[in-house]
Amino acid sequence: MAVFYHTLGSDGSEDVLVFQPPHDPRAIPRLLLSKSCDQLVVNVHYGWTRNVLIALDLKNPERSAELLLDPGDVTLHAFWEGD
Repeated sequence: MAVFYHTLGSDGSEDVLVFQPPHDPRAIPRLLLSKSCDQLVVNVHYGWTRNVLIALDLKNPERSAELLLDPGDVTLHAFWEGD
C-alpha cells in the first residue's frame, strides 16, 4: 500500500508518492486527513501492540514525511481537534 497526492482533474501519472509504509506484513496504515485537507497523519499499526504517527504536509507533497511519535511497545490513537 502507498499514499499518493493527486490533484483533481490532473492525470494520475503526475501523482506524487507521499508515503509508503515499511515492508512489514504487520503494518496497517490508517489515514487521518485534516478538515482543510492540507495535513495528513498516518497512524501505522504493527499488530495490536505498537504504532507510529507520521505527519505529511499536503501543501508541499514533495516534502518527506515527519515522524511525530514512536512510543515503542505502546499503542496510541490520533484524532484531529480543530484544524
